[in-house]
Amino acid sequence: MTDLEQEREVQEAWRPRPGQDVRRLCDRLMAEEFLPEEKLRQRRSAKLKALIAFARSQTPYYAEKLDGLDRGVSSFNNPAALAELPILTKTDVHLRREDLVARRLPRGHEIVQRRSSSGTTGPPAVVYHSTASAVLWP
Repeated sequence: MTDLEQEREVQEAWRPRPGQDVRRLCDRLMAEEFLPEEKLRQRRSAKLKALIAFARSQTPYYAEKLDGLDRGVSSFNNPAALAELPILTKTDVHLRREDLVARRLPRGHEIVQRRSSSGTTGPPAVVYHSTASAVLWP
């Protein structure tokens, strides 16, 4: 087991790809790693609610799927509640691709890349990367 200071010392040795500044992201991740369990649970709950509310308000696919659930968005307050969400299938991704793209994205999450799979086992799957996700998955 390490502590936050030891983790920061190790982080100094990391070498991100040229042009990629991941220090703030790493700092946030490390700070959360050492939060007290109750504080971490509260943060996860708040982030989960915000994510589901965003998906419902900004993506036609999730607006449709979440409106069909018996519970309100605010009742998604723990990871176990995710089991009630409909499963996103590969077919959904192919048929509803445009309905899965958010109408509005937060600053720093603009779409900057469009990638697709090879299509070896079926139609190619298209994935859009934001400025944030492109840092981690170039």
